[in-house]
Amino acid sequence: MLVQKIMSVPPISVTLDDTVGTVKELFASRNISHMMVVEGGRLAGALCEAELNRVVSPYIESHVYSSRDLATLKQRVHQVMSRDTKRLPETASVLQAMKLFNVYSVCCIPVVDENDVPVGIVTRGSLIKFIQNAFSEELGSE
Repeated sequence: MLVQKIMSVPPISVTLDDTVGTVKELFASRNISHMMVVEGGRLAGALCEAELNRVVSPYIESHVYSSRDLATLKQRVHQVMSRDTKRLPETASVLQAMKLFNVYSVCCIPVVDENDVPVGIVTRGSLIKFIQNAFSEELGSE
């Protein structure tokens, strides 16, 4: 089975110069945990919510934040993103995605076309849903 069948589409992306605050808002409003970073429409990297939480002050959501805490939201995406992003072509198999997750411990895998333009994203959650559905069909629903 191809990753096209399990990837989330359309991919949500930001640019290198977007702010961490913008990304934080997108994660919350879209109810997502992973996002691609593009430059000129092509994949430049990825960003997951856990990475973002490491750079955003924990006091931002409280009444005791300072101007220094607010400054964390003004950082640019290129300062906090993962650049060595593993990716798969649209023609890759679900097994190839599983191998990437296991070997590299990545949080998500962007799926790109032949021009390195993002067309979807595979997450651990989408793999778990795929495996659950496969077992449900094989064993019958419980």
